[in-house]
Amino acid sequence: MYLFYETFSDTYLESANQDQALVYLESLTRLHALFHGKKGNNYSGMRRVYMAREESGGSGNLYRISFQCIVTDYSAQHLFIESQDPYRELEIEKGERPPIEETPPIFDVL
Repeated sequence: MYLFYETFSDTYLESANQDQALVYLESLTRLHALFHGKKGNNYSGMRRVYMAREESGGSGNLYRISFQCIVTDYSAQHLFIESQDPYRELEIEKGERPPIEETPPIFDVL
């Protein structure tokens, strides 16, 4: 996710539009608070692993905040339980081979 806020404001003391720059930094802090520790049914708690300023061509301030989590995919999970019936018995009987039926071929071979 990228939050891009185009401004020439800066946070140094007595800079022009310092208030706007501080509002931008507050937005970054809120974004971090929303994602950090967030977890769901299919992913683990998120944690911030990277934050740095990105190159934006000199026209504004662009920061990258990366979060990491473990995604749990249940789509490959079996929907049944494999089991064996201990009361089931296998019977093998010796007998004669069944007769071979002579049927004409489905197509002619030349």
